[in-house]
Amino acid sequence: MGQILARLPFGKRLQASQVEGVEQPDILHQDVATAMMGLIAMKMPTYEDIESVRDDELFAMALGLETVPSAPTLRQRIDAAAASEATSGWADAFNEGSDHLLKQYGQMTPIVIGDHEYTARGSSLTVGCQCCGRLNPWLHNGFPIRWRAPKNEN
Repeated sequence: MGQILARLPFGKRLQASQVEGVEQPDILHQDVATAMMGLIAMKMPTYEDIESVRDDELFAMALGLETVPSAPTLRQRIDAAAASEATSGWADAFNEGSDHLLKQYGQMTPIVIGDHEYTARGSSLTVGCQCCGRLNPWLHNGFPIRWRAPKNEN
C-alpha cells in the first residue's frame, strides 16, 4: 500500500495545504492522512487504533511515514482538515489521488448491498447507488473526510 500511495500526487498537495490551527505541523499532513488510510486498510478504522501500531516499525516503513501520529494528533488534524475544507483541500487531494489510481489501474467494480448497486461516479471515488443516488454508507459515514456529494447525472 505504501508503494502505491507514494506514487500518488496527493502527498505534495496535502503538504501545501492550509489546515486552520495547524500552520507549522510537527507531524506532516501526509503522514497523518497516510496513517489513517493504513489503519482503514487493516480494518482498524478508529483514531485510537493507531496506538497499537505506533511503535511498529513495519507499519511506518510500509507506509513511508516519517512519524506515526498519536491518536489525539490523528483525530485533531483530520477534524481540523475537515472543518477547514475550503482552505485545506484534503478532499480534492484524495479525489485527485483516486482519479490517478483509477486511470492507472482500471475501473472499479460495483458493490452490491441488498437492492443497491454502488459504483464510482465519473472518475471520482465518490460512490453512489445507481438507482437512488444514495452514497455508500461506508465511505460517507465511515471516513472522517467530507467527500464531495456526487452530482446528479440524470
